[in-house]
Amino acid sequence: MFARAGSGTLDGVTAQAITVESHRANGLPGMAVIGLVRGAMKESAVRVRSAIVAAGFKLPAQRLLVNFSPAEVPKQAAGLDLALAASLLGSAGVLPAAALQRRRFYGELSLGGAIEPVHGALLLAELALRCGDVEVLVPQQNAAEAALVSQVRVVGVATLAQMVAYLRGELALERSAAAPPQAGQKRGCFAEVQGQQRAKRAMAVAAAGGHNLLLVGAPGSGKSMLAQRFVGLLPPLTAEQAIEVTRLHAAAHLLHEPRLITAPPFVAPHHTLSEAALCGGGTAVPRPGQLSLAHRGVLFLDELPEFSRRCLESLREPLEAQCIRIARSGQARTYPADVLLLAAMNPCPCGHALPLSRQNAAGGSGPMAACTCSFASLQHYRARLSGPLLDRLDLQVHVERVAARDCFAPRRCGPTSETLAAKVAEARQLQRARGQEVLNARLDATQLRQVAPLSEACMQALEAALGRVPLSMRAVHKII
Repeated sequence: MFARAGSGTLDGVTAQAITVESHRANGLPGMAVIGLVRGAMKESAVRVRSAIVAAGFKLPAQRLLVNFSPAEVPKQAAGLDLALAASLLGSAGVLPAAALQRRRFYGELSLGGAIEPVHGALLLAELALRCGDVEVLVPQQNAAEAALVSQVRVVGVATLAQMVAYLRGELALERSAAAPPQAGQKRGCFAEVQGQQRAKRAMAVAAAGGHNLLLVGAPGSGKSMLAQRFVGLLPPLTAEQAIEVTRLHAAAHLLHEPRLITAPPFVAPHHTLSEAALCGGGTAVPRPGQLSLAHRGVLFLDELPEFSRRCLESLREPLEAQCIRIARSGQARTYPADVLLLAAMNPCPCGHALPLSRQNAAGGSGPMAACTCSFASLQHYRARLSGPLLDRLDLQVHVERVAARDCFAPRRCGPTSETLAAKVAEARQLQRARGQEVLNARLDATQLRQVAPLSEACMQALEAALGRVPLSMRAVHKII
């Protein structure tokens, strides 16, 4: 007797369809499993047989052949246990063949017959929608996550015996409901930051146009405080973007709450992270890194020159392409990485030097006296940031020191985050109204000439700047 059940295996930020086929024939009792199974799947047959017995069912003493199709796709997730059990019980006549049609099964079985939670239930629900299935059976703990895909009926089951009773029509189970969206994390108000009106203005411009931003200033000048409040200027994610971001976190096994992520992510990794942690990777299936987890949001790199050179240089291509391609032996993955890069750094190792533009304005004296760095250490520190990387930072702003009297002022300073966020939303609406499908920072040369033709006065000012400062064509494009 033959039976098949549908399931899936995680493949980057999507799931790939897997069909579990079982065939019962005459011969010596035993079970053979084929279909390029790996990892936890190698023990799946033993685990599932024990769960079937614990649930009160019995497989016939015949030869059993199990095939995981397609055979060329590596399978290593224990989430295929539930489909294997359904297929075996179908071939044994315990479950009717009609009960396995247009359904997808995903869950891990314990030896006692309980259905354990798994990672990636949201991706399996999306797979079921693409394949035309009408129902997905997942562990109860994953039901709210899978139910985020509202077009598919999701049913959470706790035990194998409960699932069999439901498929036989002996037990009624309600459709699982999705949990309400995650609330955005409160990160304070811009009005709580004293002074820094110039930096706040630059942040509003960066948020409105999607421009990368670098803050340069002495320690304690407020760079980190400003950065932590920056994500509050961005509008909420659209429904499509929310699913996209939630899918990424589910693929990285970081969806700790089964809720839709509707606020733009804010990812701030420590400067000691590795290149693989930033870009993504892994020994088995490459997972999304911090760069992809910041997709549709903000990647904040504090103490920018302290990051390794390999990490910083690995950002160059993804910042242009809005995606990152990871190749490993025998497999490759492409993860989205449409991020706004926000970075902060000191002007020198001791933190008291002024940026070059301010040094020239001050004549190279006075304010520089507080800096204790040698010329060699200063040059070495600034050389950690390559020219091509700095080219991709559209706005570079000096954050001034705040006077002590202003630091202890009881009044709130400047516009609130709500006021700035409203201006950002208005600016983005203007961009959409003139026919832009992307933010200002993403316009190519042709689009830029159409929506922002330079006047003669602007062209003269740009030419004068090019005569004083050597700028690449990318920098000129960013300036426009």
